[in-house]
Formats: sequence, C-alpha cells, structure tokens
Amino acid sequence: MRLTKKELPGKRLLVTAIDAALAGRSFEEDDKVLDFSAGFFAGADATPDEIIAAVKLAHHAIVAGEKTIALVEEKIGLSSVKKIDGIPYAILVEA
Repeated sequence: MRLTKKELPGKRLLVTAIDAALAGRSFEEDDKVLDFSAGFFAGADATPDEIIAAVKLAHHAIVAGEKTIALVEEKIGLSSVKKIDGIPYAILVEA
C-alpha cells in the first residue's frame, strides 16, 4: 500500500492511501477518471497499521483499492465507496 500525508493550513491533514498496484495508473469510465499517475499519489510504502492510523487522524482523505478500503471502512463508511472502472474509492471530507 502507498501512503501520502500533507499538512494543510489550520493544522488539517490530507491523506491519500491506495493499493500499491494502483500507483502510476489511470482508470476511466464514461466521463469519470481516477488518475493515480501523479507523484502525489505515489507516496511511500506503508503498513496496514500506518494506513489505519493516518486515515483516523485525517481531516481529508482519498482512499482507493480493495485492500486499502477494507482497512479503513469503519472510518469512511461503506456507503461512501464508489467505483470507477471497477476500482473502489472514497473521498473523506470532515468539517
């Protein structure tokens, strides 16, 4: 799995967490696109525990891939999970 963390203004944390197999790839369905080719999504290798901890602390998160979604489903809620070209993803935004 790949993890990226970025501190935003106001001490808010943005996290991206994706299955490693998605890094560097792009997926399209109709007019929707999931693009993990950008360097920001490449992140660093992370353990499941690191992913869980980061998403728990995040104010904003983009999470994608079967394995990563399964790890953090309690935080994001399965109703938030969408799919593009069969790839599950969720976007978390907290006030």
